[in-house]
Amino acid sequence: MFAHQSQTTAAEVPGVIAVRRARARWSGHRLEADLDITVDSTLTVNDGHRIAEAVHDTLRRGVPHLDHASIHVTPEAPNPTSHTHAGTRED
Repeated sequence: MFAHQSQTTAAEVPGVIAVRRARARWSGHRLEADLDITVDSTLTVNDGHRIAEAVHDTLRRGVPHLDHASIHVTPEAPNPTSHTHAGTRED
């Protein structure tokens, strides 16, 4: 329930193309969340960071009991069918 609410809330933030993963867990009486968001690959690191901060702030305001959220930012792959990871080679 809280993971879905976190995902829906984050997806509404301008600049977020997609929310690939959202997890939420209780730590005592407080909620913690981890989200992976996708942003435009042409953005600067600073712009991607600003979007992540906006997601964090929006989640803190919109998800009851949320104490902490970790936001991982991934640039959108130029061609979604040929995604490579850093440090790998395509021969």
